[in-house]
Amino acid sequence: MRDTLRRRQAEDDRWGRAAAVHIRSTCDGYDGAAWRTDAALTRTLKPWRITSPGLASAALSDADAAENSERHAASSPLSFSENMYNPYAAALEGLEFDDPVASFFDFCREREKVRQQRERGAEPPWSDDPIFQNARFLNVFREDDRGTKAILKFVGPLVEKGDLTALVHGLFFARWCNKQATLDALTPDLLLQPEKLKEVLESLPDQPWCNVAAYPVEPVSVDGVLYSRLDTATFLFPLLAPELTKAIAGAGGSVICGARAANAILGMENDFAVFMAVMDIAWFRPEVIDPASHVPTGIGAVAFLDILQRHLHLETHQQTSERMIALQAGRLLARGQASISAD
Repeated sequence: MRDTLRRRQAEDDRWGRAAAVHIRSTCDGYDGAAWRTDAALTRTLKPWRITSPGLASAALSDADAAENSERHAASSPLSFSENMYNPYAAALEGLEFDDPVASFFDFCREREKVRQQRERGAEPPWSDDPIFQNARFLNVFREDDRGTKAILKFVGPLVEKGDLTALVHGLFFARWCNKQATLDALTPDLLLQPEKLKEVLESLPDQPWCNVAAYPVEPVSVDGVLYSRLDTATFLFPLLAPELTKAIAGAGGSVICGARAANAILGMENDFAVFMAVMDIAWFRPEVIDPASHVPTGIGAVAFLDILQRHLHLETHQQTSERMIALQAGRLLARGQASISAD
């Protein structure tokens, strides 16, 4: 596989393109130049917010790289790197909860009620709570999110084939895309036709082809070469899918270990998209990724998990999550028993 990548790079060299760094025109915020030397790259990137500290350090001076890396850390909305700055860590400071466990379940019930009301076609507002009336929140269950529904539908034909490598390929592409309109317009057979797939993506009427708002997807680094979001999704994943599959399958069912193993191949600073793709495998192949596997704490969840952890007198977020699951099961059982008694 890596020999294939090197041959592709050498072929581009022979066409007279400087092969220091590969950047294609995509929705990632870079301009349209296909290949640039280090010097040209420096001039190109300085006016832009660097979305990859690795990219910055390869092209800019030490001072510029440090400045851009700090800007990246401060602006990146999602990350599982313990060393990255978390802008949401103190988001709940000053708030007092008499019972944070009850508050959590109250929130979940109200958010789920909003979803049910909306799907039934009820007129808004779907809640009496002014916060739910004026703010947007993720669904309680990820399978109810439009993006996830589109992804599960897109990989359906691959699931039927029973080929794990094809499924991994499809899920990684889908998470790099993460846009319902695009996924609905494609069929998985295009994944093995990189040139045609790229042509289709670039010609879609609803541009950009990917969702740039949900979470950051930065360039992938393989053998010292950076690949943009578009080139990774179209050209790189067909080549990397067998290696990614082997790495994930050897993770012992752990989504954390699977994501780390996959990202060791992809070399991304922010591995959230990798985690999402690996976690999606659990929908279809629980023997590969255990649905009950612990997941890393998203930086948006840190603040409230810290509160729950202190309230429950526990030591880790994983212990806290396990206790909350047990409490949820107990509450459901109690509600069921109460319903039976009422009948």
